[in-house]
Amino acid sequence: MIRIIGMVLTLGFLAACAEVEPYETYTLYAPVSQPRAQPHSKAETNFVIAMFDKLQRLSISENREYCGYIGLNTAGRFVATPAKRGKPASCIMPALPQNIRILATYHTHAAYDGRYDNEVPSYSDLAGDIDLGRDGYVSTPGGRVWLNIALEKRAVMVCDRNCVYSDPGFIPDPELPVVPQFSIAALQARQN
Repeated sequence: MIRIIGMVLTLGFLAACAEVEPYETYTLYAPVSQPRAQPHSKAETNFVIAMFDKLQRLSISENREYCGYIGLNTAGRFVATPAKRGKPASCIMPALPQNIRILATYHTHAAYDGRYDNEVPSYSDLAGDIDLGRDGYVSTPGGRVWLNIALEKRAVMVCDRNCVYSDPGFIPDPELPVVPQFSIAALQARQN
């Protein structure tokens, strides 16, 4: 009982901190076998690019990944949950908000580090979105934005190099070419 009350209080606090419309019940997860209820749109893409362009500056300057959710508020406007600060190469998603209809996850890849193949979504980035049954957006140190499409099990480049703020110290790796899309199998092979 105490655990349930604590969860309700925590969810209420998170909803209040999200600065979106008051609580309304939405279905947060749909099976991966079903297409997304809201198709991807130019408006969504523009919202994501503008959000990442601002968030990249913080992510790169602190060398930390930031993550959260993108969705629609009760007025039908695109919103992003407050970005949760992660580590240089990971970010644990925050609790699901209850007051927006979730469309996708999002996360940055922090500052450029030549030890990582961080100009494309990682195998675990795409696999995690597939497991959640959610599409996911990823921004890279080189200023690219990717969309992980859970149902299709692939990552598609939304916009190329310098589309959003990029790390001034970024150096492209000629041995790791960046192509417009990757299947989950191709991402797994690229990491091995």
